[in-house]
Amino acid sequence: MLKTAAIFAIIGVTVSACFIARMQADVRLLEDQRQLHVLVKKGGTPEGQLVAVVYQPHEEREGEQTIAAFKVVDAKLRAAVFLLPKGSYRLALFDDRNLNLRIDDDEPVTFARRGHRLRFSQVRKKLEIKIKFPRKPGSLKGYPRDLSSVSSALCDQYQVSFGELLDLDDPRFSEAAGNMGLWEPNRFLREYGAGIYQLAPHDPDKTPVLFVSGASGSAQNWRYFFERLDRDKFEAWYFLYPSGMQISELGHSLNRLVRGMQVKFHVPKIHVVAHSMGGLVAREFIVKHIEEKRPSIIDTFVTISTPWNGHAMAKKGVQALSIPVPSWHDMIPGNGFIQEVFNVPLKPKVDHYLMFGFVPGTGGDGSVSLDSMLLMEAQEDAVEIRGYHADHVEILKSDVAFEYIESMLIKAEDKSSPERDAGPEQDDAGGLLP
Repeated sequence: MLKTAAIFAIIGVTVSACFIARMQADVRLLEDQRQLHVLVKKGGTPEGQLVAVVYQPHEEREGEQTIAAFKVVDAKLRAAVFLLPKGSYRLALFDDRNLNLRIDDDEPVTFARRGHRLRFSQVRKKLEIKIKFPRKPGSLKGYPRDLSSVSSALCDQYQVSFGELLDLDDPRFSEAAGNMGLWEPNRFLREYGAGIYQLAPHDPDKTPVLFVSGASGSAQNWRYFFERLDRDKFEAWYFLYPSGMQISELGHSLNRLVRGMQVKFHVPKIHVVAHSMGGLVAREFIVKHIEEKRPSIIDTFVTISTPWNGHAMAKKGVQALSIPVPSWHDMIPGNGFIQEVFNVPLKPKVDHYLMFGFVPGTGGDGSVSLDSMLLMEAQEDAVEIRGYHADHVEILKSDVAFEYIESMLIKAEDKSSPERDAGPEQDDAGGLLP
């Protein structure tokens, strides 16, 4: 325990045995969860609201089911996501025509895979299910119909935002929430959810700039930028996520969120600005994005003080703890994730501007080493590299750094490239996030 406490002290966190135990218990719960992604096929328009219901076998009464979770499906995206314990489930979808959260006799209902059980296991932790649009009433013997009296904890138990408006002073944007996201990612998801938020209503005449924070970061880190961003040209989007989750999963999730925002708002392009570990999250997302057989909407990518080759303390943390913070695995220098994220070059599809800070005598910016921020693979894939005399946090309040970033974004607005057109509108979001 002394060795573990010393490692936490080096990274600037004073901890107790209770803190470590709570963190590990939270991570264990996160790793035990299973993900069910539901996508409604094309072919109909609900008269009321579409509701997805997840059933599981009753523990005591054979042949009967209980409600494990339910969620109103987003009308535009026609998709939903559930977090569930390991086990077997059945998925139903119904058109709640009178909005009473009850499957009435005359309301259309359908089951996924003809009612076959959806089985999670130790190795199968994610299922992506496409379900037909409900067209006619069906037999529900043994299945509870009334959702209105079910515990609210089973409804919308995991909030996913696709452009919800949020004030910068909302608790979800607080520094406390950012810290929770690193040390208790499961609790963060349960209390705050995840997703892309807007600070102002969407304006089709403005280009979105997606901001991505790093480990334990929050929207408060970007307050200086938010307040100075040219609102005649740009609108700010913010990715809210638990930074303790594995970076590879986060990047995959962010890509699905951006595709969902593309469907919802018909945006032709966006810019991405990321700080610290957020640069790795964003690069993973961009790689996934450009690998798809759909046109890319990513134009400019700006990273600030990103540990491209991870952090030595992440390796020590993984070695010291039997259950470490999941994102630390992807932050071990030279690990497989870092190698894979550079297998796909961004050039010429996305212009990457690499920025870093430095503090004389520290070998870096006081938090990340220059060797990591200036990894050769990252330099080779960047169109421009800029350094600033600022530490890891101060750089986000630098006039010079902000003016440079905004000039790059304005420059990107002035150019036109057919290769980067968004192309035709997509039919669906292709799934959601973790």
